[in-house]
Amino acid sequence: MTARVLLALTLAAASCAQYRPLRQPTPRALNRATELPFTTPGGRIVISVHIGDDPTALRFVVDTARHESLVTPAVADRHGLQPRRARYGGDIYGVYRDWFAITALPKLRIGGLEFVDGEVAITDLDTLSQALCEPIDGVLGLEYPRGFAYEIDYLHSTLRLAAALDQLPPRMGGWQFPHLVTITSGPQPLNEFIELATAAPDALALDEAYAGLDARLDALGVPREKVVDSTHGPRFAWPDLTVAGLDLRGVDAHIDREIFQAYLGAKILRAFTIRRSDTQTWLYPNGRAFPRGLVSFGFSWEIDGGEARVREVSDTTLARGLTPNMQILALGDQRIAALTPRALCQLHRDWEDGPDTLRITVGPTDSDAPTTERTIELSRRPLLPLPPV
Repeated sequence: MTARVLLALTLAAASCAQYRPLRQPTPRALNRATELPFTTPGGRIVISVHIGDDPTALRFVVDTARHESLVTPAVADRHGLQPRRARYGGDIYGVYRDWFAITALPKLRIGGLEFVDGEVAITDLDTLSQALCEPIDGVLGLEYPRGFAYEIDYLHSTLRLAAALDQLPPRMGGWQFPHLVTITSGPQPLNEFIELATAAPDALALDEAYAGLDARLDALGVPREKVVDSTHGPRFAWPDLTVAGLDLRGVDAHIDREIFQAYLGAKILRAFTIRRSDTQTWLYPNGRAFPRGLVSFGFSWEIDGGEARVREVSDTTLARGLTPNMQILALGDQRIAALTPRALCQLHRDWEDGPDTLRITVGPTDSDAPTTERTIELSRRPLLPLPPV
């Protein structure tokens, strides 16, 4: 019987099981810091890990805001990981799961470090793999780094794990990030729990809160005329905001109805080296500036059956001549028809990180209409006005 069948049987029997945290794994003794290189497709951190003694490297996303670690059903099948119990679910990168199957993970190897007697949840990660344009085998959540010190060095693409802070490279200054921070914005200060979310590609997000969207915007001092609607919730540039002393005025932010806790995402975190222990977090500036304001070409696009089409136009002045569902034939020198599926996915993933001008070649909106190409040159400009300093 495969792990998929056992997964279904286990969840049917334990769907009402009371939530309990995953068992925290035990790391082997560390005499010095372990360094692991990482890549950042789509702004996420991806490292190589091994399960048991299998020499095959698996690709895991590091998610500092997720409390459980995850593996895909394919990984569970390959390594004979049998579901032991179930727990209530949650959001998995845009897809809600009613429950997770939990399995024991006898040994997980990250570089020269071994974790033993841990647990992981089994779930598919298709949406995450699609967003990164490459297959992802799992997610390393807080269950594994918890209990010792780690450092995420974006500038050198290195993750460092150590038994104690003094085993990490010495650093001066830095900004200490408390778990409960004070947001100074609007008529009165707000106390918020804010997570550092390395797997979130955007900059800053708040939950809607129990009072509702309008009350939330009022409390933050955000005028309605400064808000731009989007598929991910209302977006705006923070007016006059500091978070525990960190100046975030003008940072692209949004209110997300699907989250339950505010977070700083990768657009901001990539400007720092992050160091964290059980009780403290530091952010050391690495010289990179994080973006302020939502700078845009005024439109978004999507991949539809191997074709590229305009999805929505958020500003007709910026995206002059573009209309929803219009076929995109080329972006710059990249002809859509000549790209492999993976290359097209990567172009869609990274296109907004390029220059401030964009040549886009489009065809008709109706696929049955005669093909008449025309090329439009667009300039990137602020979609959200920056607040006064």
